[in-house]
Amino acid sequence: RCAPTSGAVACVHRTRTVKLSNIAGFTRKGNTLYAHVYFWPGTEATLGGISVKPKSAKLLASGKNVEFSHTGTQLTFKGLPTEAPDEPVTVIAIEFDSEPRQKSLAGRVIDIITEIEKKQHPAGPE
Repeated sequence: RCAPTSGAVACVHRTRTVKLSNIAGFTRKGNTLYAHVYFWPGTEATLGGISVKPKSAKLLASGKNVEFSHTGTQLTFKGLPTEAPDEPVTVIAIEFDSEPRQKSLAGRVIDIITEIEKKQHPAGPE
């Protein structure tokens, strides 16, 4: 589906590989994920379960780069404006090396348990 976005036309598709967030909905074109932020979080926001490393992030309307960190499966955006820069929805375009993916909550719980076990038994099972 194609829709006007900030004076341009963007053809994007719903994504089945990333879909869970308390603040945003998602669309994707190629390796770029578009986070449509409906509930602006303030200066920092985290998307959980993102298993592919991002290359860049920017506010779509202004093109301004967005600082981010990616630790484990947590993608955190930092230094966001206090107020939403666009109404009613601000879009953050996140570019990845490959198709963006989000692990399910169950998958993330398994990852956490595995990390705990590694810390408790660093040499592996006896």
